Amino acid sequence: MSEKRILSALIHDRAVFDTLEPIMDIEDDFSEQGQVIATKIHEYYSNDENAENVDRDFLIDQIKQDMPKHYELFEGIICTLNEVSIPNAMAEFRKLKLDSSGQHLAEAILSKDRTRIDAYLEKYSFYRDMEEADAEAEVFVGADLDEVLQAFERDNLIEVYPSSLMKSWVVVLYEVLR
Repeated sequence: MSEKRILSALIHDRAVFDTLEPIMDIEDDFSEQGQVIATKIHEYYSNDENAENVDRDFLIDQIKQDMPKHYELFEGIICTLNEVSIPNAMAEFRKLKLDSSGQHLAEAILSKDRTRIDAYLEKYSFYRDMEEADAEAEVFVGADLDEVLQAFERDNLIEVYPSSLMKSWVVVLYEVLR
């Protein structure tokens, strides 16, 4: 994984941060420098819930105050975080999480540690399912509303039981498309 691509995506788009934050483990997913930057990004978005992206100059100033001896190193890293393809960076991060959990699962299996096996098997399954869901997702770009609604007609849906769940999904879909 290119850590810079992930950090860049986090800096440039709040939606990326909101999507990845629940599955992101700063200590596990980033280098020492990346941990500092990711932590500052987290603090920035936590302090300003309306921020759509991170102000790089503010980020650099914060690091300068906290780590004056290492400020130039971090300034160099942050200044090279250019805009990236958000979907590709997010897919790369999810693949990293899948590979990482697979590696941890293999180590747990070799050590015969049932607790760790269960934990990493759950993580691995979660990331594999996420990857499969992304591959199967149907995206409507530039489609008219009739085309979208046709995809969700009763004949094109899989019945969910109990029927109350099916009805609630239809209501949610209606509210979203309205």
